[in-house]
Amino acid sequence: MKNGSEKSITPHDALFKTFLAHTHMARNFVEQPLPDGLLRICGLATLRLTSGSLKEELMTIAEQLKQTGREEDRQQRLAQGVKKGQREATLAIARNMLARSIDVSLMQGITGLSAADLQQVHHESQC
Repeated sequence: MKNGSEKSITPHDALFKTFLAHTHMARNFVEQPLPDGLLRICGLATLRLTSGSLKEELMTIAEQLKQTGREEDRQQRLAQGVKKGQREATLAIARNMLARSIDVSLMQGITGLSAADLQQVHHESQC
């Protein structure tokens, strides 16, 4: 039994994969049975090899989506960390201002903290 990372390739698939891996052979294979009008529409001059299969392409897309999700998650965590750090810095400034007996309304205006936040800072500094 093959593990999930190995592909199940039949002899038929292996033959066509090998045969069609060469652009000139693939072009000749398609050109022979097609009428001229259809050949002009197909534009075989632009025929080129691409990565393995639709499954591989879908897996590549899935990986890109995962990476995008990871990047968005990282950016969100970074923004939360910055916000938390800014709050901690503001609280430290408020503690220093309280220690210097600066007016509470002036502290609110400077720090942007609410009266409840300043009360909590004052309570914590007395403990």
